Amino acid sequence: MKDGGLSTIPTSGIGGLAAENSASSSRVIMIEPGGDNRHVLLAVNGLANGPSFYEKHQCGLAASDQEIPDGTQCNTDGRGCGEGSVWLGDFPNFNTSDPTHQSATWTQLPGPPAYRGGSTDSGNVYIETRPVGNSYLLFFSDRSHVHVSAGRPTTGGWHRMEGKDASQTAPPNPYCNQLFVHVDPHALVTSPNFSLSLQPPAPDIPAPFNQNKVAGPNSSGDIWIANDDGVYHANGGVPNWNPAAGLPTLAPINIAGLSIPGAHPPFIWALVTTTISSAWMAVRPGAIPFPVVATAIHGFPIPLSRTW
Repeated sequence: MKDGGLSTIPTSGIGGLAAENSASSSRVIMIEPGGDNRHVLLAVNGLANGPSFYEKHQCGLAASDQEIPDGTQCNTDGRGCGEGSVWLGDFPNFNTSDPTHQSATWTQLPGPPAYRGGSTDSGNVYIETRPVGNSYLLFFSDRSHVHVSAGRPTTGGWHRMEGKDASQTAPPNPYCNQLFVHVDPHALVTSPNFSLSLQPPAPDIPAPFNQNKVAGPNSSGDIWIANDDGVYHANGGVPNWNPAAGLPTLAPINIAGLSIPGAHPPFIWALVTTTISSAWMAVRPGAIPFPVVATAIHGFPIPLSRTW
């Protein structure tokens, strides 16, 4: 479709971040399911506005930095958040042939909680939708964590998929950010029969830890998420994440060539993040692994016929 009004975004309150490709996947804009095709959902690389948690020394905050109360809204009161945000675009009377009807009114929707410590905001921003009944599930990666909302996001309506919700870490439960999988999300896909229900946390959860939804008893289907460590799989909304089988992948982060005089052929060294390094080495006889935390370094001969 013609531009879709995106060219107007930098001057309509989103600050130009929607046009930024760095740290954004290819899936950052979608037509809202079940509507009148005039509303679109957009993931933006920045401008998080949800409540923040664990900005505490016991959760990894530097001793020289000031602690910030749990529940403080992102990007207010000294709590800067680098995570992404979700926006709703309203295209009334959109007409590709009429320049006066090719822009949208953009509204930032309530964002999910942001969690400090143990994770990084160096993944990808993306959104995915899954129609369920008369509504839909909206999956959103804010570069650090993966969240889901039942329908259009509302305040306190997000549930975390790759780690514990804030409500699950309220006292007397173990505190600080807790992840189920590796950091840095990149992509998500669900099976056609995937379904998940969300419900409020238990009524005895104290504020501000009650600003999220939790998975309900009814869920089905399969879900896969990709991150810096590979691909993980789970059934329904249960946090039973496991490395996905049968998906041999290699995610190089740094690659360097090495040619030693008198040695033939030259070697290439790759620093890769993978959950299946043993499987990869099995198809690369002679690989030289040096295990590092969540990574492996591999060296293998460069074919003489291969040039770059």
